[in-house]
Amino acid sequence: MKQIQPKQIWFNGSEYMATVICYYGTWDNHLNQCTYYFALFTGTVDQTELKLVEGQLTMDNPDYSELNVSPDGNAYVQNWIETKLGITII
Repeated sequence: MKQIQPKQIWFNGSEYMATVICYYGTWDNHLNQCTYYFALFTGTVDQTELKLVEGQLTMDNPDYSELNVSPDGNAYVQNWIETKLGITII
């Protein structure tokens, strides 16, 4: 889990502030595509309160090829997820 800049999320008829993200890789064909699970929560990194949204993001080419040549794959994935979700991980 990582802290994010608060992001307003509509959930169950009300607006909440997402402050935490959880993400991890769930699938990789080791050729041209991989998938990441993500969830945005209220709360803190140590104690989440409410899961506001969850889903999967699929990375394919050219992003997948860039990941494989990146000197820091973890940072590349984090930046990619930030861009896809419109969030900032802090």
